Order: sequence, then structure tokens, then C-alpha cells
Amino acid sequence: MVARDSLLTLISRLATALLAFVGSVILARLLGASGMGMWAVMISFLALVVHICGPGISFANVYYTAQRKFTAGQLWAATLLLGALFGSLAIVTGTILVVMKFKSLANIADKRLIFVIMLSLPLMYISTWGSRIIQGLNRIPLMNLLDVIAQIVYLIFLVLFTWVFRWGLWGAVFAYLGWHLSAVIGLAAALGMLIRPGEFGLNWKAVRESFIYGLKMYMGKISNWANNRIDMLIAPLFLESAQIGHYAVAVAVSEKLWMFPDALSQAVFPRVSADARGRPELTVQSCRVALIIMLPIAIGLIAIGWWLFPILFGPQFQSSYILMVAILPGTIAFGISRILTVSIAGINRPAVLSGAVAASAVVNIILNFLLIPSFGVIGCSLASTGSYSFEMLFLLWYYCRYYQINPLSVLNISRSDFTLVFEQGRRVLAYWF
Repeated sequence: MVARDSLLTLISRLATALLAFVGSVILARLLGASGMGMWAVMISFLALVVHICGPGISFANVYYTAQRKFTAGQLWAATLLLGALFGSLAIVTGTILVVMKFKSLANIADKRLIFVIMLSLPLMYISTWGSRIIQGLNRIPLMNLLDVIAQIVYLIFLVLFTWVFRWGLWGAVFAYLGWHLSAVIGLAAALGMLIRPGEFGLNWKAVRESFIYGLKMYMGKISNWANNRIDMLIAPLFLESAQIGHYAVAVAVSEKLWMFPDALSQAVFPRVSADARGRPELTVQSCRVALIIMLPIAIGLIAIGWWLFPILFGPQFQSSYILMVAILPGTIAFGISRILTVSIAGINRPAVLSGAVAASAVVNIILNFLLIPSFGVIGCSLASTGSYSFEMLFLLWYYCRYYQINPLSVLNISRSDFTLVFEQGRRVLAYWF
């Protein structure tokens, strides 16, 4: 079952990654390096507000759905209420930051772009949190289908508003709003079919416990965002928009590697949550399989990236290649962290995750302030690699200590791991061809 769900998720991730990659190419070609930099800063600001104002309800929804403590209908009602409340709070918070002239937004001349895109905040909470109910129900194929459909809708809107109508950054903003609105509509339709009559309704205990669980994940969630995206808000203090655009493209390419550990982790989390033992053997093998897949792809990107970037994104993005090479080791390390994170969350240790990610975020912030002024935009890549590696080592140490496992077992790749990868690869090819 894990192999099947991982396979289906991987197929979905491949499809969404391809669609997202096409979207990145369109934006880079039409907005240029400077416009791409402003777009990256805007999206990072949006993510900052989302993480500051909202607790970690995603993990709560998977955990309580898998545990069958509350019905899917009760958790969906709680998600709608909490999403509306925290979405409104996020809009107010974001507005205050813009009015107070948040320094990282200084290069974005038309602040109306930010005010309009913030309308997506409640939709982002509801779609992200609600999809985890479907994951907790172990309906992985349905969750993947919704992801693919939403990404297709986003790409259609992106082509229409930025390429056909030539609305530039405004077109990207409208496409972003349409994406999240369509995601909520699709999610509501799917849950409407899954929730049995009479199940939907507010259960205040479900609201309260989801909120409390989410609070336990709060610091970890913020720190995780800071570890991933704080560089996009620190960089404008030292760099021009065009340089940030080059870095944003490098990140967009390298992060496609995460679809492989994500496919594994989404299948692993519900099973770890539902099993009293936590199934450590499943987590360890998932880490090894992720390494088998990510390492060759990273080497391939290094081999062809010098020619790939100018062909796809345009000659002005040639320098993105060096930035990608510098961040790839950290990208691989963070891919392993993503599997360890859901496994530790599945054994109900959110405080450990919060501590690990908070420490990693501090490392990231310190490295950014040290390296960007000294080395320029490549300092962003080096800082990310350093903090991602730190987080992976910390989580690996804790997980192996908790289960009394030799940390080297994660790297002890066996023939059975290769057999599993090749078998799943054969199934992917058979599925498509």
C-alpha cells in the first residue's frame, strides 16, 4: 500500500512539477529577472504572513483523521471556521506591515499588487488544511488528483493573464487568486462526496483540539518557513531585484527534487500516525529510496544546467546555474528532513520538530546576514545549504536516538532499495505509456 500510494503521489508530483516548471519559465520569460525578483519577494511576504498568523492545522487534520478521533465532517467544519478567522487576521496583519513600509517590499513600487494578492490568504489556509483531511482518510489518489487539477487551472490562468493579455505582475496576481479559489472549490466538492450525511457540523472539541495541536506545531511551522524562505526577505536589504530573480529561478529548479521525498512522506505519515510503533523501518527505507532518486538527478542537473538555464529561461538567467549548484547539497539534505519531519510528527513529537526547525532557522538567518554582504547572491544559496544540512543532521540524530537505530542505516543502501526504486519506476512508465 505504501509503495502504491507513493507511486501515485510521485506520478502526481511529476505532473504538478512539470506544470509548475512551465509556469516558472513563462514568468521568467515575460517578467524578466527584475520582475521575477519582485514576484519572488511578494510570494515570500505572503508566506511570511500565512505562517505568522496561522497555527499548524495541517498536521492536526492528518493526525486526528488517521486516529479517527473526529469525523472528516467535523474537521472540515473546523477547518472552514479556523481558515476564515486566521485568514482575516492574516489580511489585517499583512496590511499593517505594508502600511508600516516593511523594508523587504521597498522594490515593489505598486503596493496595490500586495493588497490584492492578500485576498488569497483565507483560501490558502482552507485549501492547505482541508486537503490534509483527505490525506488522513488515506485517499491519496484523490488528494493528488486535486493537486494536479488546481495546478492546471493555475497554468491556464497564468497563460491567459500574463501571456495573452500581457498584464505582467498583475496577471500573475490574478492567476494566483484563481488558483487558490479553484483549489477550495475542488476540495469542497471532493469532501462533499467523502463526508457521510449528518457528519458535517461544528464540534467545538474538534476546533479546540485542532487549534491546540496546531499551536504545538506553530513555532516549528514558522521556523520551517524561515529556514526555507527568509532569504527572499533578507536579500532585498542587500541585493537588486534582478539578482533576487536569478536566485528565485535557481531555487525553483532545485526544489523540484523535493517531489520525491514528498511523495514518500505523504504515504508514510498516515501509517506512522495510525501505528503505535511508529514503523521506523518504513521511515528509514523511505530516506534511502529518496537518496537513490535525488542524487542522480542532482548530478544530471549539474552536468546540463549550464546550457539548460539560458535555453529555458533566457540568456539573462545564465548565472542562476551557479546558484543552483551551490544550493543542491542542501536541497538533498532537506529532502531527507521532510521524511523525518512527518515521521516524528506521526509519533506525536511536535515540540521536537519545533525546536529543530527553530534552531535551523536561526542558523539560516545568521548565515544570510553574514554571507550575502560578503559574497552577494550566492550567499543565499550557501546559507540555505548550511541550514538545511544542520536540520537534517539534528532530526536524524533525534530519530535514531528515539528508536535506537544506527544513523548510518539511513545511508546503508541495499539491493532491495534499488529493486523497489526500479520496480516503481517501471510502474510509472507503464502508467504513462
